[in-house]
Amino acid sequence: MKLEIIKTGMDGDGIAYDHHKPVFVKNALPGEIVDVKIIHESNGHKTGTVNNYLKISEDRSFDICRYSKYCGGCSIDHAKYDLQLKIKTDLLKESLRKYAGIIEDIDIVPSPEVNHYRNSFKLPLCMNNKVELVTALYEEQTNHFVYFDECLNHEEILEKCRIEFLDIAGRYHLKAYDRYDKKGLRYLYMRHLSNGIQVCIVTGEETLDKKFVYDIAHIDKVISIYQSINTSRSSMNIFGRKMIHLSGSKTLRFEVNDIKANLSIRSFYQMNTLQAKDLYGHVIDLMDDNQDTVVEAYCGVGIMSLMASKKAKEVTGIEIIEDAIINAEKNAKLNNINNVRFVCGDSGETIKRLFKKKNIDTLIVDPPRGGLDEMMLETIIRSKIRNIIYVSCNDVTLAKNIEVLSKYYHMESIKAFDMFPNTTHVETVCVLSKLSEAKHHISVQVDMDELDLYAAESKATYEEIQEWVQEKYGFHVTHLNIAKTKRKCGIIERQNYNLPKSENSRSPETPKEKEEAIIDAFLHFKMM
Repeated sequence: MKLEIIKTGMDGDGIAYDHHKPVFVKNALPGEIVDVKIIHESNGHKTGTVNNYLKISEDRSFDICRYSKYCGGCSIDHAKYDLQLKIKTDLLKESLRKYAGIIEDIDIVPSPEVNHYRNSFKLPLCMNNKVELVTALYEEQTNHFVYFDECLNHEEILEKCRIEFLDIAGRYHLKAYDRYDKKGLRYLYMRHLSNGIQVCIVTGEETLDKKFVYDIAHIDKVISIYQSINTSRSSMNIFGRKMIHLSGSKTLRFEVNDIKANLSIRSFYQMNTLQAKDLYGHVIDLMDDNQDTVVEAYCGVGIMSLMASKKAKEVTGIEIIEDAIINAEKNAKLNNINNVRFVCGDSGETIKRLFKKKNIDTLIVDPPRGGLDEMMLETIIRSKIRNIIYVSCNDVTLAKNIEVLSKYYHMESIKAFDMFPNTTHVETVCVLSKLSEAKHHISVQVDMDELDLYAAESKATYEEIQEWVQEKYGFHVTHLNIAKTKRKCGIIERQNYNLPKSENSRSPETPKEKEEAIIDAFLHFKMM
């Protein structure tokens, strides 16, 4: 099947259309013409693989990882970096348009490093041919292991440390975890910051050989070693409840934008060290000076809270992970910062209590990929917070959250940071201001005869309505279907656009299911 790739999807697949049905094609770029083999078909879409490239994009990169097509971790590494940035911003803009009705140009800050940028990894350990202990990745959408010799995303110093670890483990004849006898090495975690490396070996119920630990501790740059016991079969977290400090420092010391910090083994930190500095600096630059109260939800080890201390009389950081709060409190003392306090608890519940005592000038949120939950959204709305700086790693949940908040907040600015080159993921910083106080919000009085009666139509083009219906319902609607439904719903059509040539002209009625889908699209685009 010969198809032209039109755009890139959220998972990095190229998207073409066959009789108006989307076809998702791996390793294909916009503008390419490909011969496609269909491997799966449903009512809404098809999935295919490339048999042959009939036209290759000038933006295709051939300098890619040889394991990329198996592990799926780098979904767009076959695109040159300029195209990667365009794909990311296009996906972000599409999410904002689709879920929040916002059309906005977006700047993106490129990553200082396109390869070897990740400062940490969490990798399964398994046996290669039942002989050799190796690190692996899970093949995309499976639980099958993909063995690899190198990862082009990991910092080079981490790759060197990973290889040395495996060599030492091999000398001690250590085996991968066996879920039946609950013994063996299960995962390897490493993180590098400020020239030091944290190591955590996740195992079954066993004691690691002291000589083995001694040898790992003498790998160059390793300053901290932990063992985590995890025998759970269902846990999504690689770390178990039991964490044993085996050697070296208990925390990892580093510095970002003049803030000295300690990081425990469980605490989160951004994976792209250089880009994190720019992102955090941008967040603080967005804040007004001389504020009374600033709150950071999901604060982790408190980096942004401590940086915000210069902008406010009082800053409160909230985090549900106890280890991170312990780090944050120590970090405040380390930097001699006295106007920041940290609370361990649920962000929504804690903000509710805080707002009963005082107004909040700025709320900083950096939630997990699931975004803000219903309780947090309700808390924000009820708390009448003046400004929100939303840091997001998920375009879709950001847009859905903005849509909920749009009745109460105006989006002042948005900027993207490429924290994850070679993937479709991006970190986004968005500023929302309370509508009554938004800098660009003006109340006006308009007479009814001054209204543009075609304003509703400008909410979405016919092509946008067609695309939305196709994606949600899996079938095609024509311009005539849309025009007839508009007239039926009282949405005024432009003169002579899709009108019958005469009053006696007959055109087929729009099927009920298509009419209902089009009405759903009108509601989505706020045309009704």
